[in-house]
Amino acid sequence: MGYGPKMRMQGGKTSINTDLKGSIDVACIGMLTPAEVYVVDQMPDWNTGRSWKTRADFISDDAAIVACCIKKWGLISGLVCNKLGN
Repeated sequence: MGYGPKMRMQGGKTSINTDLKGSIDVACIGMLTPAEVYVVDQMPDWNTGRSWKTRADFISDDAAIVACCIKKWGLISGLVCNKLGN
């Protein structure tokens, strides 16, 4: 998961939107959960496994989903969440 070219520390807090001028339309506050999604041809039997075809990184939990939807609707969204990684 990349954070873009301009990640900075300000007052001990990581911010990737330090260049944002103006205000946001909606602030989404909540947990942020990195996850992986695997695609299989058929669901495995209970308590077994199955070979997967592809995988993708995914950001989950309500605040992240709402922030992404708001952005796609053309509004400016902000996301306040927990720290990820180092």
